[in-house]
Amino acid sequence: MAHEALDASQNRNDAVRAVFRGDERYTFVRAIYEPGGSFGPHWQQAYQLVVMLEGSAEVEIDGRSVVFREGEGVLMHPGWRVHYQFDRERRSVHTSCQLGPSFLSRMERRTLSRVCGVHSIPGAVHILIGEGLASPSNPGPQFHAAMVLMTKACLLRFAAHVLESPGSEAPLHPAMQRALEILEEDPTGLRKASDLSPRCGVSDSRLRQLFRQARQESPSDMIWRLKTEHAVRMIRSTGLTLGEIAAQSGFANPFHLSRSVKQLTGLPPRQLRRIEWTGGKSRR
Repeated sequence: MAHEALDASQNRNDAVRAVFRGDERYTFVRAIYEPGGSFGPHWQQAYQLVVMLEGSAEVEIDGRSVVFREGEGVLMHPGWRVHYQFDRERRSVHTSCQLGPSFLSRMERRTLSRVCGVHSIPGAVHILIGEGLASPSNPGPQFHAAMVLMTKACLLRFAAHVLESPGSEAPLHPAMQRALEILEEDPTGLRKASDLSPRCGVSDSRLRQLFRQARQESPSDMIWRLKTEHAVRMIRSTGLTLGEIAAQSGFANPFHLSRSVKQLTGLPPRQLRRIEWTGGKSRR
């Protein structure tokens, strides 16, 4: 995986007030920005639905800009480089919910991958985000599990709203569809992006172009992200050593695995496993 850390001096967060609920698995946020506030740039590590309640925001996503206003939202995808510039004339208020890819099934990730652009927000999504923000600030482990499910429901409810709207879905190129199928079936067997394009019937450059057109991360970045997500699931749910997990997830060694897991989750593998196995309580 591959993204170098952005310069911290560029990673501005001008929110003047914010409410946060969640942990390393999911988050619900309500944030207020004064005129001209900004956030980012940063690398998106999870699926995040951002909903504008007041004001507006111009968002630069991998070099392309979109604007969304009151009552509209954007689904951010893992691997995107995102920078928000909020309304320069009045304050902006937005809510969001976020869930890591490892908590979604292959089919659910495929559904979300088809959603891009600015869309209206159905009432059910506002309700779910409101419930998330109203949750206790220090809930127990069972409550966290329920909140993961509610976050997932929120993201998929938005996706259903978008994909069921007339004319909303642009069909994927067959080679792109095949690439996603291969990646969802078993990304661990791919060593590099050039292993993927021949199985899709196109050149490496054409496949990269199709990924850009579909607003996906590059084939190489997606391969390593999916390998890392596979490893994270094994870290959380098995007692295998890091060496065994690295071998089964397509990493050269445990060091490479640890570096990629920390880039994706913000935590080293052993701490991630300890938090999962101790019900969300990290013991240092």
